[in-house]
Amino acid sequence: MAIIKTTESLTMQCRVQVGIDQDSGLPIYRNRNYSRVNPAAADQDVYDVATGLMGLQIHTLDAIRTVETSGLISE
Repeated sequence: MAIIKTTESLTMQCRVQVGIDQDSGLPIYRNRNYSRVNPAAADQDVYDVATGLMGLQIHTLDAIRTVETSGLISE
Protein backbone atom coordinates (compact mmCIF):
# COMPACT_ATOMS: atom_id res chain seq x y z
CA MET A 1 0.00 0.00 0.00
CA ALA A 2 1.47 3.36 -1.05
CA ILE A 3 1.22 6.52 1.01
CA ILE A 4 0.67 9.79 -0.81
CA LYS A 5 1.68 13.10 0.73
CA THR A 6 -0.24 16.21 -0.32
CA THR A 7 0.78 19.69 0.77
CA GLU A 8 -2.23 21.45 2.24
CA SER A 9 -0.74 24.78 3.26
CA LEU A 10 2.56 26.63 3.27
CA THR A 11 3.70 29.42 5.58
CA MET A 12 6.73 31.64 5.01
CA GLN A 13 8.54 32.42 8.25
CA CYS A 14 11.11 35.22 8.43
CA ARG A 15 13.28 35.44 11.55
CA VAL A 16 14.45 38.99 12.27
CA GLN A 17 16.75 40.43 14.89
CA VAL A 18 14.83 43.06 16.84
CA GLY A 19 17.47 44.00 19.39
CA ILE A 20 20.18 42.96 21.82
CA ASP A 21 19.54 41.63 25.32
CA GLN A 22 21.00 44.12 27.79
CA ASP A 23 22.11 41.48 30.30
CA SER A 24 23.58 38.75 28.11
CA GLY A 25 24.48 40.73 25.01
CA LEU A 26 22.79 38.09 22.84
CA PRO A 27 20.51 38.99 19.95
CA ILE A 28 16.72 38.98 20.38
CA TYR A 29 14.80 37.38 17.52
CA ARG A 30 11.17 37.49 16.42
CA ASN A 31 9.39 35.53 13.70
CA ARG A 32 7.27 37.18 11.04
CA ASN A 33 4.83 34.61 9.62
CA TYR A 34 3.07 34.94 6.28
CA SER A 35 0.43 32.27 5.73
CA ARG A 36 -1.50 31.22 2.66
CA VAL A 37 1.60 30.91 0.48
CA ASN A 38 0.88 28.90 -2.66
CA PRO A 39 2.23 25.39 -1.98
CA ALA A 40 3.31 25.15 -5.62
CA ALA A 41 5.54 28.26 -5.30
CA ALA A 42 9.19 27.71 -6.19
CA ASP A 43 11.72 28.05 -3.37
CA GLN A 44 13.48 30.87 -5.25
CA ASP A 45 10.21 32.81 -5.52
CA VAL A 46 9.50 32.43 -1.78
CA TYR A 47 13.05 33.59 -1.02
CA ASP A 48 12.73 36.61 -3.33
CA VAL A 49 9.43 37.68 -1.77
CA ALA A 50 10.83 37.26 1.77
CA THR A 51 13.93 39.34 1.08
CA GLY A 52 11.81 41.99 -0.64
CA LEU A 53 9.38 42.26 2.27
CA MET A 54 12.09 42.25 4.91
CA GLY A 55 13.93 44.97 3.02
CA LEU A 56 11.01 47.29 3.83
CA GLN A 57 11.58 47.20 7.57
CA ILE A 58 14.32 48.35 9.92
CA HIS A 59 15.05 44.96 11.51
CA THR A 60 17.80 42.70 10.17
CA LEU A 61 16.72 39.49 8.43
CA ASP A 62 18.39 36.46 10.02
CA ALA A 63 16.69 33.43 8.43
CA ILE A 64 13.95 32.43 6.00
CA ARG A 65 12.00 29.22 6.55
CA THR A 66 8.96 27.55 5.10
CA VAL A 67 6.52 25.64 7.30
CA GLU A 68 4.53 23.03 5.43
CA THR A 69 1.35 21.28 6.54
CA SER A 70 0.77 18.03 4.68
CA GLY A 71 -1.81 15.32 4.63
CA LEU A 72 -1.05 11.63 4.24
CA ILE A 73 -3.46 9.27 2.55
CA SER A 74 -3.26 5.58 1.83
CA GLU A 75 -3.73 4.50 -1.73
